Amino acid sequence: MTNEPSETNDMAEPSALARLMGRLRAPVLFWLVVAAGLALGLTDFFYHRHAYFGFEGLPLFYVIGPFAAVLGLALAGGLFALLFKRPENYWGKRGTDGESAGEAENV
Repeated sequence: MTNEPSETNDMAEPSALARLMGRLRAPVLFWLVVAAGLALGLTDFFYHRHAYFGFEGLPLFYVIGPFAAVLGLALAGGLFALLFKRPENYWGKRGTDGESAGEAENV
């Protein structure tokens, strides 16, 4: 058997990982990721870190810190959207969203 694509099947055979991922459904993948996260989080209690600062040695610091940072950025983005967004019809008749280029010049 050659590696050249045949006339009837010009697609390469998927890898074993691709076949496995095709068989698994979204809920199964979700719970696999949750289980992997919990397992990695539990290892934090058994691993000794040589922390430079005292708070780095706290259990789950490297889990809670990034989560809090992402949550803070999302909340700040929502706050900025409330403060700086424009009204829905900000451009009024001068807007060119739904018009062709020739119609916009005649306004």
